[in-house]
Amino acid sequence: MLDLASAVAGRCAAVVRSLPTVQLVIGLGPGSITVDVEDLQRRRSALFAAWTLPGAAIDATAFAAWLADKETEDERLIPRAECTPAVLAKLTVPQRLTRTYSSGRDEAAVAVVAGSEHCTLSAEARQAAFTGMWAMVAKQQETLQLPEEATRRLRNAARVCALTCDAGELYGGRAGTTAVLKVMGCDDFVHWLPYRIFPEHNACHLSLPSNDRMRENACFWGVCLAKSAAYAALFPGFTASFSAVEGGSPQPVYGRHNPTPVFGQLNIAFSMHCTGRVTVWLEDVAEALAMRGVLAAIMVFNAAVTFVDFRVTAEAYFSVAEAVASLVADWRKTLCRSVTREHVAPYRIGTLDDIGLNL
Repeated sequence: MLDLASAVAGRCAAVVRSLPTVQLVIGLGPGSITVDVEDLQRRRSALFAAWTLPGAAIDATAFAAWLADKETEDERLIPRAECTPAVLAKLTVPQRLTRTYSSGRDEAAVAVVAGSEHCTLSAEARQAAFTGMWAMVAKQQETLQLPEEATRRLRNAARVCALTCDAGELYGGRAGTTAVLKVMGCDDFVHWLPYRIFPEHNACHLSLPSNDRMRENACFWGVCLAKSAAYAALFPGFTASFSAVEGGSPQPVYGRHNPTPVFGQLNIAFSMHCTGRVTVWLEDVAEALAMRGVLAAIMVFNAAVTFVDFRVTAEAYFSVAEAVASLVADWRKTLCRSVTREHVAPYRIGTLDDIGLNL
């Protein structure tokens, strides 16, 4: 019956939308639907109204929410069926953790180290970070009895990711060849990690890993990246610090002078494992923009996501709402259905005060 209700809503929406005082009322029973057109004699607040009978596939609240999603489908449709070659050449479609992934990197490439003071002084710390991290990952590879060739390829990618050192920007037109090598090496390393992610349906809660407050919210309310085995394997090494001189102040091995993409890449891959409702925790609009890859993954690439619920601080509500709307408009303008889902996932933006509602 839901399929029939969907067909009715889709066929009638355009006509009813042109009549601002008219509302389409759809009732759902256990084996039937009822359709009525009501003139409200005033401007309507919603295109559809809903009611259900006992025994219907879903209850009245869920049916009303489902119809509300249908109302916005036209605004969420990705209109272009096929991408232009220029778009496809620049596009990276996010994927889950999988050993079949390939960044396109030359696997014979080795780590590159810039001649900066930071890279010189942090060499021993980078090696220690790699050694500790690889010990954990190699043990898991051995436990799973994965082929030696797979382990060799993973170790090579890990070395490029952890030992390459360069202060340059990671993405964009200003990214140099060393940054590109680092990003591709880390991309392969992250996707080939020998861990599996199986979040329960409707259970994914996402945040920027560097924000302690939002990360704690995400992990308290649902399944979060920070509690995954893959994150546990990477966190100690890629958050390590060192002192340039004995007794000096500690500074990050991977930071402003040598940024790493691993946590962003892992966050995106993790989001591709999510299904159903996904909740995103944001402190401010800067975090929304920093997580644009994650948002694209759950809203336009992961077809298993049915709804995205943003939880933001009250101060950031309007700026985040504007930023997300801008991202959606950009995705609809530039992407195509041959590589994305047909519609951008429906979403709502609420404040942290709403955390007790609908979770």
